[in-house]
Amino acid sequence: MKFANASLAYFGMVDWNGRRAKKSGNPRRNWPAGVRSVMAKKWMVNAGIAVFFALPYSKMTWWTFGFATLAIILMVSLACPGTYQDVLKVRPGKWIWAWPLVFVSFALLTERFIGMVASKAGISRSSPQILDTWILQPFFQALNEEMIVRGIVLSVLVTRCHNRWIASLAIALAFAGAHHLFYLLTQDTAYVATTNVSLFFATLAMNNLVFATRSINLAWAVHAGTNFSLFGGGYLADGGGPFLDAQKFNLVLGHPTAAMSTVGAFAVSLALLRGARVSLLTLRPRPIDGVGR
Repeated sequence: MKFANASLAYFGMVDWNGRRAKKSGNPRRNWPAGVRSVMAKKWMVNAGIAVFFALPYSKMTWWTFGFATLAIILMVSLACPGTYQDVLKVRPGKWIWAWPLVFVSFALLTERFIGMVASKAGISRSSPQILDTWILQPFFQALNEEMIVRGIVLSVLVTRCHNRWIASLAIALAFAGAHHLFYLLTQDTAYVATTNVSLFFATLAMNNLVFATRSINLAWAVHAGTNFSLFGGGYLADGGGPFLDAQKFNLVLGHPTAAMSTVGAFAVSLALLRGARVSLLTLRPRPIDGVGR
């Protein structure tokens, strides 16, 4: 089954053979027989995924995010037996060998950049500890966000609007806006403009990476590697207390160099799409990643 056909079958938009589902009739007719005996309605699966996705943000520890990862995979596997890897875009592909290389590269690049920015700002910082549990939290947190945002939601939006560019812009705006609102409400700290620019273009670049590779694996590696260095070490301003997460974002991603780097990454991702012969504006009839090329 093609990638987005699996995603859309999960949401009931197409049947399990890839044909667009009719709106009339039994809303559960496209469910595999085994799921009907487990869940009364598919909305229970969707609600469960939403709850398990959001729950760890009330107590941000590695084990809450790890538990949420297992719960999300279990819920989707119940709804889509045998195709949950396609739905979540986590099936190992030809790029899986590059995951450790990408993770380490972005962790080291981010660590070096943070050291440069922190020293110029007069901020002391301890480096991330490899054996600390923080290596697990960005691993699971990034995986959860990638599975839901780019694994399912992005695929559904592309098929809804028949245009990758519009879907990608919507995801980028929502992702940057959700981060801004979350920290404004929980830490009473707003992002500076350059932080929002960095998040926006970084999201666009990673969306393109998913379009080009038809998997979230490399985007997950970039996300996890960056978060490992960004949040793994302690920040302490001279004469002040520890930094809040929103302040870390503003210090690092709010730096003009970071904003320009994400714009450059977006330009590189466009070249990658061209090399993979994937169009952002038009979808050809032949479904390669489930929504055409």
